[in-house]
Amino acid sequence: MMGKIFRWAALLPALVAAGCIWSDYHETRYYDMQTPEPLPALRSPVTVGQFANATAVRQRMLFSKGDGEVIVDEYNRFVQPPDQMLVRYLSTAFGAQNEAQTAAPVIAITGRIFMFEFDLAKNEARCGVDYTMELRRPDGIVEPIRTESVIFRSEASSADPDVVARAFSRCLMQLADRLYGVADQSGDKTVNPRPGTAE
Repeated sequence: MMGKIFRWAALLPALVAAGCIWSDYHETRYYDMQTPEPLPALRSPVTVGQFANATAVRQRMLFSKGDGEVIVDEYNRFVQPPDQMLVRYLSTAFGAQNEAQTAAPVIAITGRIFMFEFDLAKNEARCGVDYTMELRRPDGIVEPIRTESVIFRSEASSADPDVVARAFSRCLMQLADRLYGVADQSGDKTVNPRPGTAE
């Protein structure tokens, strides 16, 4: 009996160092973007293509302290990497587009997301996106509409993960609204004008 006690006593420091005992358990929680309301249809359908992910992390939440230091949250994560959530969000937002006009030109949107972080000093979410919008005609002609680099910001009441996720949803909503406005102003007039956008 005493031999077993001594053997456990000898193993105890190694077990503690390895984190096998007396370690705190942290449940990993996952957060998603809010589902957007569909935007009114444009005369040409909108397709959302691939967006590259140039952010510092994949699914983990990233917090900036404002002094060059960043905090990567290992236990609060998004359900997908930022680029995939962005594409899914935009595809849903533009889901009501008039796809019945198969012969009409298609507005294609592609790009890159380079920032997806929460600023702790300002309590705001920041989403940086490079995008390219083109008009692709049935005869194969591609007309550029706009290429732009933009950063969207949304203030939050706290840095709680659920509040942070909602702030990022608002950033993506700003992006969707901006893309919609660019597509509309490109000469492709809306079938159903968006409330509040008439001049």
